[in-house]
Amino acid sequence: MSDARFATRMKAFAGGLIARTAIAEFINAAPREVQDRSGKIRLHPSGRYVNPLALRPEDIDIHDVAHHLAGINRYTGATPEPYNVAQHSVIVARYFRHMKWMVRLAALMHDSPEFVLNDIASPVKHNPEYGEAYHRFEADAIAVIFDTFGIDRALIESTRKGGQIKAIDDLVFHREAASWEGWGGNIDPRDRIYPVSAAEAERMFLAEYREIMAAKKREGGGVYFWSKR
Repeated sequence: MSDARFATRMKAFAGGLIARTAIAEFINAAPREVQDRSGKIRLHPSGRYVNPLALRPEDIDIHDVAHHLAGINRYTGATPEPYNVAQHSVIVARYFRHMKWMVRLAALMHDSPEFVLNDIASPVKHNPEYGEAYHRFEADAIAVIFDTFGIDRALIESTRKGGQIKAIDDLVFHREAASWEGWGGNIDPRDRIYPVSAAEAERMFLAEYREIMAAKKREGGGVYFWSKR
């Protein structure tokens, strides 16, 4: 594929002029280096073709967020059974069920940038050479995601060190660590976390989202559901 044809294709993608089938054709037919130059990835199940480092509101669909997070294992897979980000997110969000819908949704979405940026091992994420860039892209992504779902950006601070959502995130981390055989923890069986399948975690994530949207409606905030499906 020539650079001129590539440029034409990219303009069409940006303008939303190419259907899912054409995107699939491009992904299957174009050389890998051409696809890499596009800077874009395909999302599932929506089929959107997006730049993960420059998300726009129209790139974001709750079904994609749920599906991708359910397919990403925490701890780079270093658990006795696969344990994914979607299940972790639901567990964190459920600690806030007594609070207003916006706080609950912020908790559910606290790791949402990972749906395009992936879950990176903490030593890598906090490495000075790598971490600065990652955190910049993560901050940009969560701002767009919060805007898209009507979450006040002020709640982003709650997902960071010293914030209420981050405190629960850390608490759940310790529950997770105590739940895995070989990690050396002791935990009441009632508090133990049992990993579920990716399909079940995706279902749980969407169910939690819909429950929060129902709470938003009851609280007089209207219903926001970004999806073109």
